[in-house]
Amino acid sequence: MTTTALRHGTPYRGTARALSFRHRFLLIATIVMLGGSLAVLQGTRQSFGEARSRTAPAVLEIAQARKALAEADSAAVASFQAAESELTGFRPGEEYQNQIGIANQSLAQAAEDNSVGAFGSRVLQTVEGSLVAYTGWIGQAGAQFRQGDTALGTASLWYASVLMNAEGSGILYQLEKLQGAELDNLKDKLTLDWIDLAAMAGWAGPVALVLVLLSTTQVFMARRFRRTVNWHLLAATLLVLAGLGMGGALIRADRDHLAAGKDALIEATDIRDGQVEQAHYTEREAFGKLLQRECAGDAQGCGPTVAAFLAKAGSRRVTERPTSERTAIEAGKSAAGQTDAARLSPYYAFPAVIVPLAVFVLILWGFRARIDEYRYLPR
Repeated sequence: MTTTALRHGTPYRGTARALSFRHRFLLIATIVMLGGSLAVLQGTRQSFGEARSRTAPAVLEIAQARKALAEADSAAVASFQAAESELTGFRPGEEYQNQIGIANQSLAQAAEDNSVGAFGSRVLQTVEGSLVAYTGWIGQAGAQFRQGDTALGTASLWYASVLMNAEGSGILYQLEKLQGAELDNLKDKLTLDWIDLAAMAGWAGPVALVLVLLSTTQVFMARRFRRTVNWHLLAATLLVLAGLGMGGALIRADRDHLAAGKDALIEATDIRDGQVEQAHYTEREAFGKLLQRECAGDAQGCGPTVAAFLAKAGSRRVTERPTSERTAIEAGKSAAGQTDAARLSPYYAFPAVIVPLAVFVLILWGFRARIDEYRYLPR
């Protein structure tokens, strides 16, 4: 018996079986690695794609809608409180109409971009219904003022203001909740916890298995065939390591882009929140003057609710300088651009597809000579 296997005291059939087992196991593990890589790639594409095309735009549209509604409410109250309302037939004014139009457009786009599912749809439906009621109260207030019933008109304006500004239930509060939910959704995508778990189970797991099998197979072949290195399997090992490192680096780079987009979005929404706050307290101050006029200077005569409102109206002022609309728009564009940069690089194809396929071919080549050697031995 002169074969290599027999010289080392191992029956050739046992060696052939071991080679065949390792060969098949490595090929199967490589196929699983390819599947895991593609799954992680697809999941990453979906996550980043939703962040770019839906979550970030929804945040900006909701912020724009809140700002427009706050300014519409402020403009309506100011026009009723000022002499301008008499000149326009006791109508809320052109600025009110413009801002309501902007808000409706933004809300419609936010509904299309909604990325928080049923919660977002429910909030937007509630806001839509409340906004219809709000504009109805504003229109009714105008009609009542034109008829000379300023007390009833002021009451209608009060109901409209409650619909818009009530803490915990008002339109602005509902939109603030939705904006926060969209931002939380973006933060969840930023943490990429699901990708980390998927990579561990569906990518890193098979990669680790392939590396272990390649290493142990090198040792196995060195002992059985007295060859220090199988160059094909060594190349496969190095290729797997390179793909693993490159894939991790690419995911981290895209995560950094998404993080920058999140920070820019927060900055943009902070600017809009400041504009909302400015408009809100301008509205409170104007409404306070209107109520004082209707109550003839006697706040208690209009009831404790009005008295409490007048005690607070104008007491808190925005001390920061109002941000210009141009600055707010530029901040929104910057946020959209930063988030849009979180695109999957075409280089993902190397660790996700090319590496597994190349490793598969190298494994075939690395085993071929040894398997062929045993294939033609006498049985």
